[in-house]
Amino acid sequence: MGTNTDHFDNVPENIQIYESVDQMAVLSISDAFITHCGMNSASEGLYFGVPLILFPQTPEQGAVAKRTKELGAGLMLPSIKGQDILKCVTSVIENPSYKAEVGKISGSFKKSGGIEEAVQFIEQIGI
Repeated sequence: MGTNTDHFDNVPENIQIYESVDQMAVLSISDAFITHCGMNSASEGLYFGVPLILFPQTPEQGAVAKRTKELGAGLMLPSIKGQDILKCVTSVIENPSYKAEVGKISGSFKKSGGIEEAVQFIEQIGI
């Protein structure tokens, strides 16, 4: 919620509202991730093998969403209507192809070598 001052009454018991959360800790235990498709958020979701519900707000985010959808790792959210959200979340959780495809991407991220490999590459080319 951040600095949002809205107050929510009658929140179901299975819903918790916080000022902020550790996104990567949450993603490590998530079954689906509704995201605006910023590169960091999308990459973190994919890294943790979480199928994405794609709701881009800018052209750059649209490109990330389009590619994620092409790879079968996410589903485009057509609107913020409750029935559309429920349909998309249910689809990515119940259809094993999303988890399988995001698992392939997650594996490739984890095999990439991370910062150590990036430093080695930069040193090799003399930047």
